[in-house]
Amino acid sequence: MRLPGLTGATLRAWVTLTRVVTRKKSPKKGAPTAFVKAARQAKALGAEAREKKLRNLLALIERRKTRIVEDFYDIGEALRAILRERLYELRHETFEALVEEEIGIARATAFRLVAVVEALPREKALELGQEKSYALVTYAAATPEADTPLALAEAPIAKSSANEIKRAATELRAKKKAASTPKATKALVAKVVAAVRALGLRKPVASLRGKTLTVRVELPD
Repeated sequence: MRLPGLTGATLRAWVTLTRVVTRKKSPKKGAPTAFVKAARQAKALGAEAREKKLRNLLALIERRKTRIVEDFYDIGEALRAILRERLYELRHETFEALVEEEIGIARATAFRLVAVVEALPREKALELGQEKSYALVTYAAATPEADTPLALAEAPIAKSSANEIKRAATELRAKKKAASTPKATKALVAKVVAAVRALGLRKPVASLRGKTLTVRVELPD
């Protein structure tokens, strides 16, 4: 076949170029690029590193668990790391599930330990002990002032026992709740308590949660 205007060396060059272009393979669709491969490898390494960190933290907790009175702060730090970095998602849907199924402690205990670590430095928490440290955390949350657990650790309240601090926090929360209760609701609660007393039942104590009123009494012997 002859092409107009192409003869001799020009034609041969055109044929050679055509063959090169025809033989050149186009990249396969869907084939991962070097960047995609590198990203996948990095993601795999990241997951592996997270899994390793989770294993190390769980192992630390297991070692310290038998000495929780002395090592509660170390356990709290490990739990905080698992919670903050969402490492529990590697094995469970929730932090609570990991705590109860793999560590074997109550979820409430886990959150208390985390709260202590977030509120107090190691030296002060170890000085106060686990129970008093958390008692100060709850007291600080109950006070109307902008107190911090660390500030309260240097206040006179810190000289009280953990149970006394907890009771004081409970009383403060009750006062705060009473102050926010409407007068009509308070009047209704008072009428219910008076009616219970009229029945001859002793020491009626009313508690209001949401729209539910509970009255506790002391039954006669």
